[in-house]
Amino acid sequence: MEHETSKKEKTNPSKVKEVSIGIDILTLARGEMKPIKGKVKMLRVHTTVRKLDLLKQAYEKHCVHDRTFDRYADYTLAYPDGTEVLTLPDHPNRIFQLDKHQKEVGKTYNRITL
Repeated sequence: MEHETSKKEKTNPSKVKEVSIGIDILTLARGEMKPIKGKVKMLRVHTTVRKLDLLKQAYEKHCVHDRTFDRYADYTLAYPDGTEVLTLPDHPNRIFQLDKHQKEVGKTYNRITL
């Protein structure tokens, strides 16, 4: 019985690992959301992180490492095209979760920027 449990423990941690992703700040320019040059921060998160936790961690990282960051402004998590992250793209009933998003876009984690 203990042997089966240890097998499960060995396989599950590989799914929930820490990875780095890019978190950028977008601004409205000429009617489009555009990234602000030089504002990308790499953030280490668990692969199973969801939208609100990811937003909180990104906010905290920018507060600490960017003196020009407006901590009193309202922020939301957005895809690179500027659309707000609410659910997974093409899956309106599935809550955003980083590992599921990664499978959808087919990029390695360190290539993902939100």
